Amino acid sequence: MWTSFFFSLLGSTGSLGAEDGVSMPESPLEILSSGNLDYDFESNTITAAGPVEADYGPYRMNAGTISWDRENGIIRANGGVQLDNTGNDFDRTPKRRSGDFFEVWWPQSYTEIPFIMSANSAVLGMESRSVSAQDGVSVRFPYGRMNATSLNVAAGETRGEGTLEGQNIRAGSGSFLVDAEKVEADQDETNLTHAGVFLSDPNDWGPRVYADRIRHRSGEQYITLYGVTIGVGPVPILYLPKAWMRDWDLGISFDLGGGFSDTLGTYGEFGLSFKATDFLRLSPSVSYFGRRGWLLSPNFNWSEESESGEYYTDGSVLGGYIYDQGSSSLRGVDRFGNPIERSRGYVLAQGMANQRKGWSFVNQFEFRSDTEVLRDFRPGLENRYFAPESFSEVLVPLGPFSFSALGRFRTLDMSESLEATPSVTLDLNPAFLGDTPIVHEGWVNFSQLEREDYTGADQASASRGEAAYRLSYTLPTASWLTITPVGGVRERVYQNVQKSGDDGSSTLFELGFDLGTDFYREWPVKSEIWNINGLVHQTRPMMGYRWMPQSGMGEPDIPNIYPDVYTSGVDPLGFSNLVYRSDNGAEQVLRIGWENRFLAGDFENPSLLRDLGTFAIYQDFIESRAGAESLPDNTMFAFAADPAPWLGLELFTRVETERVTLIEFVPGLSLRDGDRWESTWYFQSLQHEVNELLWDAEVAVNRNNWLLFEMRYSGQRQTITKQAYGWRHRLGNAWLLEAKMIFRQGDTREGNFQVNFGFTSLLF
Repeated sequence: MWTSFFFSLLGSTGSLGAEDGVSMPESPLEILSSGNLDYDFESNTITAAGPVEADYGPYRMNAGTISWDRENGIIRANGGVQLDNTGNDFDRTPKRRSGDFFEVWWPQSYTEIPFIMSANSAVLGMESRSVSAQDGVSVRFPYGRMNATSLNVAAGETRGEGTLEGQNIRAGSGSFLVDAEKVEADQDETNLTHAGVFLSDPNDWGPRVYADRIRHRSGEQYITLYGVTIGVGPVPILYLPKAWMRDWDLGISFDLGGGFSDTLGTYGEFGLSFKATDFLRLSPSVSYFGRRGWLLSPNFNWSEESESGEYYTDGSVLGGYIYDQGSSSLRGVDRFGNPIERSRGYVLAQGMANQRKGWSFVNQFEFRSDTEVLRDFRPGLENRYFAPESFSEVLVPLGPFSFSALGRFRTLDMSESLEATPSVTLDLNPAFLGDTPIVHEGWVNFSQLEREDYTGADQASASRGEAAYRLSYTLPTASWLTITPVGGVRERVYQNVQKSGDDGSSTLFELGFDLGTDFYREWPVKSEIWNINGLVHQTRPMMGYRWMPQSGMGEPDIPNIYPDVYTSGVDPLGFSNLVYRSDNGAEQVLRIGWENRFLAGDFENPSLLRDLGTFAIYQDFIESRAGAESLPDNTMFAFAADPAPWLGLELFTRVETERVTLIEFVPGLSLRDGDRWESTWYFQSLQHEVNELLWDAEVAVNRNNWLLFEMRYSGQRQTITKQAYGWRHRLGNAWLLEAKMIFRQGDTREGNFQVNFGFTSLLF
């Protein structure tokens, strides 16, 4: 800790006086070698002159001259004084070390932390247990160094009474510097006056923090700064009356960017992120677009945890507003052909509160003035929030049950949406039925549902009540065989139906089984290329069957509330995944599959096994209900592998079995060589509606420079729609510089040519 840091200078000096029952040695100073040695009987002083080497308690002392006043218990050393308690094994190269801030610089105990202190002169008080060093004081630790013009340390007569004073202190580890005009400390508190914290050399243009005073109290895992000025180089940017710092992180970063775009003109951006309190971070930014105007973004986020750690909350609010001064042709139209107005903005808010292993409360709110505002001015957010929705949900566990309430709201016109105002559910969590080996689960739900199209027009609405109950039982068999029969029923009642379907009820039954066989084999395979010393193959042939007859309302009478959405991947069998729709149209499904997993490592030590990859193949035979639509018979193949640190593979594909027609094809390939380079290819083809190839690459020229590449190819257009070429440079310890040229084709909103550049400060 801060206090421990300074008092580590005392090392074992405290043993020179009486403390905890330890007596002072009769001869604490042992002169090992010197040029001249003089003993003044009258003053009881021993003087050794040059050069002198001596042992003083735990220190090896070197100096030009040493004078020992035995009567007053004072040792005076001059001329290249050095106190060394490191022994012969001390590595004098400063080290970088990640990890907790205080574990690196202020560990709990310095009893085993060596140091070397040098100065032009020093006075050691044996009775006062003090060290006073003057002129060119330097203290070196394994993880950094501290310099000062003067340093006075007094341990006091008893533990807890020590003090320290220093002038013109500078301490650093190679990653940061702390500079102060004055330091005053005792065993309880350390104060630095007129101090600065620098991420790089104080003379360059790196980010820095100045404070009128920095305080650290013993036992605290942070420091408190008063009268704080945050700046870049000598330029002040932000003033805070008070701030806190932990792990060398004051929570401050700067973003400077700019560029040119056909549709935006020349533009510049500035963002600042800082901790306003322990739990609140403000991240305002301002952007100027030459052809469009000013965009103001008052962003913030929060994160807080109770002292016990049982409760926590976090969230964020991202917003922006611009009065778009672009012409009507630049603003264009939204995705529905409506002209875009000048007043434009967005709000994206997310938040949650949790009790660990208890209740949770999640919220999301999204608003956009038009469908293109993020695409025009915040494309990074457009990629993250491409499917907007607003909702609030609370979940409360109640022993064997759990209660949830969901409100889903329409806050903007961008696509078809489903509103639930509200949806309330009581779930029976999966558990054994009494003392039997039968597992039961179920739920009761009431929902007020409404489906709207992209214009907000009502397409279907209804009040829906639902109850479901399911039983499953894993038969006692051999360890390699698993057979689980399942059965269930789900009842839905629709009332106040409008626009689609009629009032009524629908009953859906589920009967079936899951069967699996598990085998494995160890193979004595070795490969230096793939770093394999033994191979384990786990294989699982499986079969699942579901019969889901329906009674009650006919298929045309059931309200079509759920928007048509294609779900990728392998859907679970049964009705538990059918959230809003009545069913998926399948009356009978038979699935036959083969699942495999490969591991490499030491057979005798399972903890050393690592995943090489998995692959699985499934065949679904589907019989649709009369009048309903469902997926046809289809074959699915899933594959993922990381056989070596330099290679990653993945693939999912679905093929219509009868016509051998490709429904979905999503392969991916990643190649990398540590931090030197990485290249990723990703292709997605979905029901002939999406057909796109993505290629991203990054190459390190050296430790401070990287080349960047990005390409997008559209299969529908059969053309390259985007190419980007960039360069990233690390500027000292403080900044990352990135420049990028972007070429587009067939995408008029962003324009055909764009140049981006940006400066990002490392988090401070």
